[in-house]
Amino acid sequence: SGSGSGSGSGSGSGSTISDDGSLELLEAVGAALSASLQAVRAEFERREQQLADADNQLEGKVRKLGQEERLAEEALRLRRQRLEEAQSAQRASVAAVLGEKRKLQCAARELESDVQDTLIRAEIQVTLDVGGAAL
Repeated sequence: SGSGSGSGSGSGSGSTISDDGSLELLEAVGAALSASLQAVRAEFERREQQLADADNQLEGKVRKLGQEERLAEEALRLRRQRLEEAQSAQRASVAAVLGEKRKLQCAARELESDVQDTLIRAEIQVTLDVGGAAL
């Protein structure tokens, strides 16, 4: 801001010099503020871009994690399905073995019965032969 002499004499030329100095100072301050504002805007835009880049990277990572999660869930589902199929096949195999075991046990009992019948008939035959020979 300018200051006058207050007496009224010669104030015109003195106030012009003073106003010119104030004007130059205001222009210098304005230029400095303008440069500072431009620097702040540039920094704001740089940080805004960094934030946008970071946000994009985060979105990409979230998408990738989502895909990995879906793949893991699908792999788990397939593994569970294979395990259930293997368990089912194992149960069927055990059932078949048990059925075969029962058949073999029945056949063994029949064979044992046949052998005992044959032994009894042989003993009877031997007894008859010995008894017949004694007469």
